[in-house]
Amino acid sequence: GEGDDEREEGEEGEEERKEGEEERKEEKGEETKIKKNKKRTQPSTLKTPTTANSTTASPSTAVVPERVAHAARLLHRVRRAEKALVSYDRTGWFEWPAEVTRHLEHRPASDMGPIIVCLDTSGSMQGYPEMVSKSVVLAVLRSARRQRRLAFLYAFSGPEDVKELSLTATSAEAMGKLLDFLSCSFGGGTDVDRPLELSLQRIRGSGGAWARADVLLVTDGEIVPPSPHVVQALELAREELALRVHALVLNQRTRRITPEVLGLCGEGDCHVFKNWRAVADVDRIVSNAKK
Repeated sequence: GEGDDEREEGEEGEEERKEGEEERKEEKGEETKIKKNKKRTQPSTLKTPTTANSTTASPSTAVVPERVAHAARLLHRVRRAEKALVSYDRTGWFEWPAEVTRHLEHRPASDMGPIIVCLDTSGSMQGYPEMVSKSVVLAVLRSARRQRRLAFLYAFSGPEDVKELSLTATSAEAMGKLLDFLSCSFGGGTDVDRPLELSLQRIRGSGGAWARADVLLVTDGEIVPPSPHVVQALELAREELALRVHALVLNQRTRRITPEVLGLCGEGDCHVFKNWRAVADVDRIVSNAKK
C-alpha cells in the first residue's frame, strides 16, 4: 500500500513539473513576441523627404486609369448633350451693373449696343453664300433676343432696292416678314450706298436708342465702290460715335477681302468665311433627308 502511494505522489509531482515547464515556455514565447513587436514599432532612422515645390500634373503627364478616363469621356459627352457643361471666362472688369439673361452673365452690360445688319441679297450671293448669310441673320436674332439688344436688318441688292426688317420685334406680323425673307431667293444688283445711309440715319436718329450701334455688312465682296459722301459720313460717325463697321465676306470662289469692303471696314474688322466644306456637308444631309 505504501509503495502505491509513493508512485502516485511521484506521478503527480512529474505532472506538476511538466505543467510548470509549459507555462515557462509560454511566458518566454510571449516575451519574445513583445520584443519583436517593439522592434517593429520603433521609429525609422531614415529622414522623410521634404517637398520643396508642389505642382499639379498636367493632363499629358498625369497617369489616369483607362476605366476612369473612359468614364470621364462618357460623362463629358452626356453633359455636352444636355448643355450642362460649365465654363467661366472673364477678361475685364468694369464698375457697371451686370445684366443677367437666362443663365448667362454679360459684363459690362452697357457695352452691348444695338446691331444693324446690312445683308447683300444680289444674284452673286445665290447658293452656299445665301445659306450662310441667312444663318447669320438667325444667329444675330437669337443673340440679340438673349442679350436684350436691339437688332435691325437692311437687305439690299440694286439701287433703292432695300428691305427693312426688325430682328427683335415679336409680333405675328414681324415673324411673318422674317419667314418670308428666309424663304425668298436672292437676285439683282449690288448697291451698298442706300443701306449704309439708312443705317447712319437710324444711328443718329431714334432719340439716341441706336447711337451705340455697330454695323455688320454681310456680302460676297463683289460690290460697287461706295460713294465718297457715304465714306465721309462713316468716318465722321467713327469719330463722334465710336461706330464700327464689321464685314463678313462670303465668297466661295476668291475667299478674299476686296478693296471696296476693306475701305468700308478696315483690316481688323473684316472677316472671311472659309469653311465651305461644312456647308456642303450640311446641304447634302438636308437634301438626303428630303428624299
